[in-house]
Amino acid sequence: SSPDRERDSAEAVVTLSDIVRGSPGLVIPRLYLAKAMENVHNPSAAVEQLRAAAEMDRDNAAIALDLVRLLQADGKFTDAKVYLDRASRVAGDAATRRRVAMDYARQGNLDAAIAMLTSGPSIDNEDVAALLADLYRRKGDFDQAGKLYEKLAGAPKPEASTLAEAADYFASHDQMDEAKHAIGRLSELKLPAGHREAILAEFTEKHGSKTDAVQLLRQAAAAAPTDIAEIDLGQYRG
Repeated sequence: SSPDRERDSAEAVVTLSDIVRGSPGLVIPRLYLAKAMENVHNPSAAVEQLRAAAEMDRDNAAIALDLVRLLQADGKFTDAKVYLDRASRVAGDAATRRRVAMDYARQGNLDAAIAMLTSGPSIDNEDVAALLADLYRRKGDFDQAGKLYEKLAGAPKPEASTLAEAADYFASHDQMDEAKHAIGRLSELKLPAGHREAILAEFTEKHGSKTDAVQLLRQAAAAAPTDIAEIDLGQYRG
């Protein structure tokens, strides 16, 4: 973070701490104080404020998930699970359910992650479907994963990340025709210069010829010579 941001946050810590001491029953000041504490690199103090806020507003999934984020970042997965389970019980919208599922996956609980996305109201959302496909794949349920990847690869307006993931899945399961179809659809998308070639290079390096992959990277560099180093292939894996 910038020095100005840290200075502002340090000042905010002083002011907000006074407010919290004077009105300990208010939730909002604790949330601001937790963020300010995090900005000045004091995550343990941020956790303390979020724990208090979470007890005051036990049905607030956003607070619980912010606490989960900090606890898991500190390796405290057992503590985090208490708040993750709480968030799972009150999560309603697609974005929150997806975030809960991702946190369960980080805990290694793929069954809970899948249940979060498949129980309750159906979610018609490409990001959620892509995550669910990945979870089934990691669990080894290739029948369910394959069905989802087929649907995603045939979507009218797929994301580049979705096509890359589907192509990788198909190629890894000796379905090269389906893989080539999925990765070939990148040409339908409007991507920044060099990005299509970079994605193709990653796919080709893994499932084809390393020589061809190098050639594709050269094409990516030629298409975007000033920012090829900034192309993050990881962004195309969700």
